[in-house]
Amino acid sequence: PNKILQTYRDCVKTLVSAERYKHTLAVEQQAKKLAKIYGADEFKASVAAILHDIAKEMPPEEQLSLIITAGVEFGKNERQNQKLWHAAAGAAYAKSVLKVKDDEILNAILNHTAGRADMTLLEKIVLVVDITSDDREYSDAENLRARAEKSLEEVIAAYSVYIMAY
Repeated sequence: PNKILQTYRDCVKTLVSAERYKHTLAVEQQAKKLAKIYGADEFKASVAAILHDIAKEMPPEEQLSLIITAGVEFGKNERQNQKLWHAAAGAAYAKSVLKVKDDEILNAILNHTAGRADMTLLEKIVLVVDITSDDREYSDAENLRARAEKSLEEVIAAYSVYIMAY
């Protein structure tokens, strides 16, 4: 498992800026922590966290091409907001290029920005850690980090107010 995780880290490092890579590592650390707290699969949480922003800095046309080629479904809200395409493109990249076959991991990557109804525990964790990782410094970050250890749903509810304005 450690070798696989390192392979994914190395791949991400070649595709994103140093700042984005630092964020990726922070998200992975937070994902492992919350997976342990909530009894989720720590390996799957690490993989989804490492890969969640793999397509973030790709040009929009490349993101869209990946999504279409891999046949990844993404919702109307995401389709209308280019800033959210990286989630579907990341899932597409993980599926088609990295050959990730685990639907739970792919869905966690796909839904880490806008979420969806009836998310799995892993999906909730990846969405929450993306907004509560230690590199996040917005005004409510510390509060949300503390709340994340008590209720993923509370953090998602607070975040959904923000995402609606996104």
